[in-house]
Amino acid sequence: MKKALSLEQTVNRFLLCVAVWIFLQSIITPRLTALAPMLSALYVPVLQLTRLVSFLIPLRLFLGKPPKSAEIRRPAPSKGTFAGWLLVGLGIYLLIHLLLEVSGLNALTGQSFRQTVSEPIAAYAWLFLFAVLWEEVAFRRYLCGRLVRYDPQLAVLVSALVFAMLHGDLVRSVHSFVFGLLAGFLYLATGRFLCPYLLHFFANLFWNLYFTPYHALFPGKPYDLCAMALLSVGLIVLPILISEYAGRNRPGLSMLTQCRQALRHMALENAKFRAALTTPGMILAYTIFLLGGLLLLSTRILQFH
Repeated sequence: MKKALSLEQTVNRFLLCVAVWIFLQSIITPRLTALAPMLSALYVPVLQLTRLVSFLIPLRLFLGKPPKSAEIRRPAPSKGTFAGWLLVGLGIYLLIHLLLEVSGLNALTGQSFRQTVSEPIAAYAWLFLFAVLWEEVAFRRYLCGRLVRYDPQLAVLVSALVFAMLHGDLVRSVHSFVFGLLAGFLYLATGRFLCPYLLHFFANLFWNLYFTPYHALFPGKPYDLCAMALLSVGLIVLPILISEYAGRNRPGLSMLTQCRQALRHMALENAKFRAALTTPGMILAYTIFLLGGLLLLSTRILQFH
């Protein structure tokens, strides 16, 4: 029987898989791009399929099979609390996007809300159907699923952090980190890969259609920045207020109480969290991410000027 990997080994091996995947993609992607005219409509699914396979191969080699659903699911919160945290997470995710847009930082990512596209909606759906698959398999199914045996909160935090860094952009990594926390929470609460996958799919689809010509589908343009700001604040504040009201008789329902408990838990398990976040692989990842992110950000700032 194989000896179980330690926490540090699991994190380092996953980061090794990321490095192998990047190397393989640097070889495969240019060749596929050259074949794009010949592949036509098959180009996108073929490209995303190669990304999935080139990640699965090192994952299986270095980490083995992914854990089963029964090993992943943790005692889920009540339905009301679960829905509340889901809404709050979506509200925070939305608010970060809006702040980046208003500040002008979104333009530096090349993914401004106000971009215009000519492709039909089906083209986006086709793209994200495959694009989110390999990300969810790697970060939720493998990394989050592997780390949950050590600590559920640690599993969500580390998987979200690595997920954000892989996006390679200092601006995009902010909302990617928040989304990673939300997806990890949803995965552990349900034990089902399909839940974060569908959330990821519709989130990507929505944001790439937002403020494009398709907003004309909604008469009166209800999705302007002010309306979405109010919606995001409402998604954050209302569930918290409702949980505080419900928690007067049942303290366990209070979301603020749950936050304090989570912070106390992180303080008590400080050594475990520090060990996972400061492995040699993570330190190297931080360095590459910051240097690459700053270089990319500087390049885009110069392009705008």
